[in-house]
Amino acid sequence: MTEVRVPDVPSAKIQDLGGGHFTVHFDAAPTTLTNDLVVYYRLKEDLPGSVQLVPYRSATAGQGTFMLLVTPGLDLPAIEHGTDFVYVLDFSGSMETKLSTLKQAVSDAIAELGPEDRFRLVGFSDSAFDITPGFLTATPANIEQARGLLTARGILGGTNLYAGLTAGMANRDLERVTSVFLVTDGVANEGIIEPASFAALLRESDLRVHGFLLGNSANWPLMQVITESSGGFYAPVSNRDDLLGQVQLAKSKLTHESLHDAKLELNGVEISDTTDFELGKVYRGQQLVVFGRYAAGGEADVALHTRLSDQDKTYSAHLAFPDIAEGSPELERLWALASIHALEQQATLGLLSPAEAKPRVQQLGVDYQLVTSETSMLVLDDQGFADQGIARNNQMRTDIEHAAQTNGSSSSGNAMAPLNSGSSSPASPSSGSNSPSSNSEFGGALDPSSLVLLLASLLAVSGRRRRGAEAA
Repeated sequence: MTEVRVPDVPSAKIQDLGGGHFTVHFDAAPTTLTNDLVVYYRLKEDLPGSVQLVPYRSATAGQGTFMLLVTPGLDLPAIEHGTDFVYVLDFSGSMETKLSTLKQAVSDAIAELGPEDRFRLVGFSDSAFDITPGFLTATPANIEQARGLLTARGILGGTNLYAGLTAGMANRDLERVTSVFLVTDGVANEGIIEPASFAALLRESDLRVHGFLLGNSANWPLMQVITESSGGFYAPVSNRDDLLGQVQLAKSKLTHESLHDAKLELNGVEISDTTDFELGKVYRGQQLVVFGRYAAGGEADVALHTRLSDQDKTYSAHLAFPDIAEGSPELERLWALASIHALEQQATLGLLSPAEAKPRVQQLGVDYQLVTSETSMLVLDDQGFADQGIARNNQMRTDIEHAAQTNGSSSSGNAMAPLNSGSSSPASPSSGSNSPSSNSEFGGALDPSSLVLLLASLLAVSGRRRRGAEAA
């Protein structure tokens, strides 16, 4: 890492320790659970691709849990010609407290466009409407005009998200690359609201929709359906985040070509219960997070098979899964949470019946003490837990993690390896176990404090809609 930023936390003190390590410290008075902690970090521009393994396997349990954080190489060519950007903006009543943030972020975003780019602003509430008169070239005069038109708009009525998305996808130039940015809280309550209908709409058009989901009460399952059905991506934006930063990150993904038909493969270690290894489209700078279980430690080869500019391409790496790694017990809950999300999405799209999905979600929620649509949070004091005979599994995980941090990072088992670029056949794995070659910028395992920050960030993103400590 070369830079760390914590938006909307003025008291945060960031110290550069050198060697890509940072510490972030701030003091906070008791507050509500409505505020998230958001941390941005910047990697060096010339880094090769990497695979980072974060495992957990106790000395007494038979099965381990792992998370792979895959960052493909930075060898994606830039798109030289101009691009069309469509911003589809939510002006419904549920956006009242977020509207000023939306306007400022979009105004700043269009100011960053290049002279060959074009943009269009579309709004929606009960129905869709044009804010700009079609596509405008990103000249200073047109940008200023669009800012004035955007500023004049206020909150209207309900949320016809389907109508807004349909309008934003219309009237595009088939000779130019077009990307749609949908900025909403996703609370669709008028017109067509079934997720399967959104998926069908997006499959009909070769157009990528990228979403920014505002607020902690936002409808993330619907946004996930919309963006994944189109091959796009979405970013949850909490009330402590800055939308402009998210928009700029998204734009950087769209200025370069993307990988297509990406599929992750792992051999050498027996794995099971993985999240989806069929990754589809991968954008520049996008970090891919997958979870799974593994039976025992061993050497493993990881390969990302994909296509770039109609040519087969493979990224590969070599990692060591440890027999014992007790530094990251929270991984078990992250794996369960990702599995719950996958089950809920399948049920939403009609790929899994409610009768089959609900008990599986319920069981995962109870086993790993997560608040879901099928479980509730039970708040008790210490004596109450003892009287009811409820195991304090989350407290045990916290105690284990604290002990691992106190004793050092040797039990963490975390490893980072270079993701080497190959052609149509997998490249030879790098020598050694979990250490990259000498010319790589990566090396060694994460220290415990870095791991805690990484896990906290991923839990905030993956579980922002699933608050709670102990669930029953």
